[in-house]
Amino acid sequence: MLLKLFKQSKPIILIFVLILAIISRGFLFIQLPESPNYAGEYPLFSGFWNFFSTHTIFSILLSFILLFVQASWMNRIAVNNGLVKQNSVLPVLLYILFSSSFHTLYLSPIVLGQLFILLAFDKLLRVYPAKNVQTNLFNAAILLSVSSIICPELSVISLSLILFILIYGLSELRNWMVTLLGLALPFSFFISYELTILETPFATISNYFTLEFQLSQLMSQLDLGDYLSALIVSMYFIAAFSDLNKAFSQKNIQKRFSLSFILWTSPLIVVFFMLNLNPEAYLLTCIPITLLLSNYFMHKRENIKIHLAFNLLILLLIFGPPFWTLFK
Repeated sequence: MLLKLFKQSKPIILIFVLILAIISRGFLFIQLPESPNYAGEYPLFSGFWNFFSTHTIFSILLSFILLFVQASWMNRIAVNNGLVKQNSVLPVLLYILFSSSFHTLYLSPIVLGQLFILLAFDKLLRVYPAKNVQTNLFNAAILLSVSSIICPELSVISLSLILFILIYGLSELRNWMVTLLGLALPFSFFISYELTILETPFATISNYFTLEFQLSQLMSQLDLGDYLSALIVSMYFIAAFSDLNKAFSQKNIQKRFSLSFILWTSPLIVVFFMLNLNPEAYLLTCIPITLLLSNYFMHKRENIKIHLAFNLLILLLIFGPPFWTLFK
């Protein structure tokens, strides 16, 4: 069965995961979408996005490499926090397939910014058990600040720092100070560079970081296939969520710590959806979905239903997007 295969970690299995990742993205070339240009939406990086909108091969390759790096880091987070066993590549498989769609085929601000989000979450989850608290908070704040510069809508996720400090009883003055310093430093350097070196008008910088509710514009870009995919994934998410009571009753405190972090940061992703008008915004949901489903399939008692559910999910993630293009 596929589930037993991907619960292991051997070189041949990693190669198999890579092959599946290439196949899942290869099917997207059946109906290759036009390369988007984000220069208008993110004018402070207009030169960067103009380059990748015209050099589509570079854009596709870099997007694939970044997503595979993110998948590997997701596996690291899941293993270090007890969500999967150390010899498993399950999170790599799920993340790379969840993130494989027409919307993430090309490099985008969210694909780039999510790398820093994952690195920041990894730093935050290292805070337990109260080791190097200030260092990890400072590093996480810097990483979240960089992601917000790349994609301003991701600044909503920076609120996870505040929730983290309040919920886990880290409200000491020095913790607040290093967190605020970490958030402020990248912004200070970036704004100073734009104002003094590039002589960008302050009004342009202000508009760049001004957030507006754009949910209606996002909804208009989605089709029936996107809604069906969201419905199917939601069913799996609910199944994984309903099984969490067993995880919280276990003695693995690090695991409970990480799962609770995933749950109370999820509402911030909903707010993020309201601020972003690009369909690839769904990529941010791949973080909690991958971690929860990895924990679910890893520790759920194996039976025919679990194996069928896992096999069906893999088939849908690989063949779903190209299959839907046949009906457009």
